[in-house]
Amino acid sequence: MGRRALITRLSRLARLWLWLVALCALPGLSFAAPTPDPHAELERGRLAYGHGDFKGTIALLRPLVYPSITLAAEADVVDTYKLMALSYFFENDEQGAEGAFKNLLQIAPSFELDPLIEPPPAVAFFREVRKKEADLIKELELRRERERKERERKERERKEREARLREAMRERLVVTRTERRNIYALNFVPFGVPQFQNGQRTKGYVLLASQLGMASLSAGIWVYQLNRYPSGKVPDDEVDTVNQQQVVHIAAGGVFLALYAYGVWDGLHNFKAVELSERQQLVRPPAPPGLGPGPDPEAPSFAPEPRDRPAPSADRKRSTTYLSPFVTPGGAGLGVGGIF
Repeated sequence: MGRRALITRLSRLARLWLWLVALCALPGLSFAAPTPDPHAELERGRLAYGHGDFKGTIALLRPLVYPSITLAAEADVVDTYKLMALSYFFENDEQGAEGAFKNLLQIAPSFELDPLIEPPPAVAFFREVRKKEADLIKELELRRERERKERERKERERKEREARLREAMRERLVVTRTERRNIYALNFVPFGVPQFQNGQRTKGYVLLASQLGMASLSAGIWVYQLNRYPSGKVPDDEVDTVNQQQVVHIAAGGVFLALYAYGVWDGLHNFKAVELSERQQLVRPPAPPGLGPGPDPEAPSFAPEPRDRPAPSADRKRSTTYLSPFVTPGGAGLGVGGIF
């Protein structure tokens, strides 16, 4: 029984200690009052003014503009000062009414009380305040006019700058024309060289392959017979074979000469001493200094390739063909090479 009584006493002491701690902490607690909505307070002030409660109107509206303005819209601030000034006036506090009217005129220098709505004494009082503050009102109106013109000037300059930037950044067609002088003597070179010079690449490749084949066949037979029969004597059992080889040798040589003659004629027929080539490109120039943001210093340094329009067929690389003689242990030959 004594043990149970001890436990009960200890629990009571613990609860008492917790209550003391809570009571000590209460003075340090602070509860923030909810911030009133300025627009709602303005509506309450309008309602109070409409009911003729001018003191209540002042009490509701003064915290909205003193010590600092809490309203966001300029029209609400003007309406607040107007209701306060009229409330002060109807409460016979001309000093307060004059101060509120002066603050109103600093925000809206062209403000006027409507004589059809407001009582004539209040309108007359407002006009007296306005007459006293005529110089200040004129200065404010001039300043507002200067600010308006400055804003319009900056806006106009901004639009002009953007227009110049758009014009400067617009893609432009750049046409590059080059002049190339062809070599007349190349018309007498075989293996399609005249055709390559004149820009007839397909015809040049055909002549190159066919002439190279005929020349190789004719020269191959000649070199073979020269190596096989160095003395010029042919055994009787090989005479027919040699005659057939001679026919092929002569025919291949004849075809080569015919193709060569055609190549020379075609080259001379299509030859142009001076040839003009044209290249068209769509180029987007960089932004001029002062019209756009500068380059990013951390961006990689490279220039984008311009987008090319299809170039005319005359825009091509220059073809080069060369001949190179060679000597073998049993004879000699002629090699052909080129860059196309």
